[in-house]
Amino acid sequence: MGGGFVGMMEAFVKVAPSVFAVGGYFSRAVVTLGASGFLFGVGTQGTAVLREKDDIFNYAVGGALAGLPMAKRYGNVWAGLGYALAFTSLGIFSRTLLVRPKGEFTTMYKKPSGNMYERSYGYNFHHYKRFGRD
Repeated sequence: MGGGFVGMMEAFVKVAPSVFAVGGYFSRAVVTLGASGFLFGVGTQGTAVLREKDDIFNYAVGGALAGLPMAKRYGNVWAGLGYALAFTSLGIFSRTLLVRPKGEFTTMYKKPSGNMYERSYGYNFHHYKRFGRD
């Protein structure tokens, strides 16, 4: 009985580094992709607020910023530029094909008629100009 327990502990010690290596690789991938998503959102929304426009340029800036964590992870400028170009293309694709020019999402169900369901789907920048005034 004691020999089986010692054998299990020995097997665990031999296998544990490879199991932890998989966890380390997984956590690095999650952090890199999470940082890319965060920078895409910050770049897109920040550019939209600063320019007070909602157009393709905002998504292009967000996509370009999303390539930065990939450049850091791989330690290669060309990999970062490639990922930035890919994420920029995906950002423009998401803006042109998934969102209508007025800011309405094409995947939304049709709205029932009536004032109760009326809603603005676009950006409203006018409240930034009135900040601090009553």
